[in-house]
Parts: sequence; C-alpha cells; structure tokens
Amino acid sequence: NIEGKIYNLGGEKAIKSKYLVKLICDSIGVNYPAKQLPVFPYLCYDYLARFVYHSVKIHLPRYHSYDLFLKNKSLDISKAMIELNYCPKISPEEAVKELICWYQTKGYL
Repeated sequence: NIEGKIYNLGGEKAIKSKYLVKLICDSIGVNYPAKQLPVFPYLCYDYLARFVYHSVKIHLPRYHSYDLFLKNKSLDISKAMIELNYCPKISPEEAVKELICWYQTKGYL
C-alpha cells in the first residue's frame, strides 16, 4: 500500500540545479542569468541562525529555506525503484522539453 508515502521521482543520474535552470532557459528562449547570487550572505545568516538557536532556542524566520542555497542536494529514487518498480525512461533534456511543451499546450507559456 503506497497511500500516504512520499516518493522521489527523477532520473538515475543527479544533475545540478544550475544545469536544470539552463535547460529550462534554453527551452523557452530566455537568456540564462549571467550573475549568480553570492553565497556569503547566506553563510552569515546560517551562522547567525545557528548561534541564536543554540543560545536561546529560537529559530530565525526562513532559516530552513536557506539550505537550498547552501547545500548540494540530490534526491534518492531507490525507494520508488524498489516499491513502485520505477525506472526512469527519458533524459533530463527530454523531460524538460516535454514539460515545456505541456505548459505551452495548456497556455501557461
């Protein structure tokens, strides 16, 4: 029974979010942003948030949302492969192409 369970679905090989954003930009004809967000302010906020939490046990606002900018994460699809017999069949490039096509068909792009 899979009711209430959470599964990560994706390709067999992890790709960087920067590459995914570039794929999407190329697919919709938008220039990839040349400037990247600086990491230092996020590192400072991360340090401050940890200090405040360890000192007074209070979480600063949006503390956990900054992990997205500070850590490399890849999703593990092994649970879906075992329990759902999931097997990725298309490349990330093809997946983005199909997704953009679906958005265009629905009138979202």
